[in-house]
Order: sequence, then C-alpha cells, then structure tokens
Amino acid sequence: TNARAAATTDGWVKKNGILEIKCPETYTHLEYIESGVIPKEYLNQIDWQMACCGPEIEWCDFVSFDPRIEIEDYQLFVVRRERDEKRIAEMEEAVNQFLSELIAKFEAIKRNVKPQSLEEKLRASIKKSGKYDPDLVAAFNEDLVP
Repeated sequence: TNARAAATTDGWVKKNGILEIKCPETYTHLEYIESGVIPKEYLNQIDWQMACCGPEIEWCDFVSFDPRIEIEDYQLFVVRRERDEKRIAEMEEAVNQFLSELIAKFEAIKRNVKPQSLEEKLRASIKKSGKYDPDLVAAFNEDLVP
C-alpha cells in the first residue's frame, strides 16, 4: 500500500478479493468474451487497485456486463486476475518516483511565487493588522501619480 496514492475498486468480495466492473457497448462486450482475457487497457488499473487495497487482496475479478444481450449466458463475462507482487512493486516504485518529482516541482513553484502587487500587499496588511501599512499606502499612492 502507498499512503500517498489511492484507487477505488468497484466492489469487495470476501476478505481477499475485489471487483472491476465494466458495462461497455455490446460490440466491445462481445470482443471481451471472444478474447477470453482481461483487456490490456485495464491491467494497470486492476493491479494498482490491488496494491492500494492492501496486501490481503489476492485477486480481482474483471466483470463485463451487457443486459442488452438477449441470451443470458452472454450477458456476463468474468475473468480473475491473481495478485502479482513483482508487478505491484514495479508500479509502486514508479508511482513513488512520480510523486516525489511532483512534490519537488510543487515546492519549487512555491519558492518562486510571483511577487505580490502593491494592492495585494495592502489587502494582506489590512487582513493581518486591521489597518493599512503606512509605507505601503505611500508606495501605492506614488504608483498612482503619473
């Protein structure tokens, strides 16, 4: 698990399983059934959900459902993905690196904050002390003189 990241699963099954549920267009749903595997575009999502939900999560069922299909046997498609600790460790390393870079960038931006205008400084001084700083008022008035 990673305290700086999160994911939301579509459901919990017992103590050790989660669900990822999709309700795609009929054509896509039938493609999922035909392939018999979890579509590649969902593998990272599923692995990350297992990582974020905790080490007790051993598997995730990928579920595709299409109630528009008249033959009930084809309305539901389920494939189980087992937890892959190696893959989760790789993802956690990449996420930690990304978040560290993001925090460093945010801190750099904070250090280089755009200087406040005189008006902003005046507003801040009144909020802080209940009155305008006389030096700021003089500077502000000088700026108004052409």
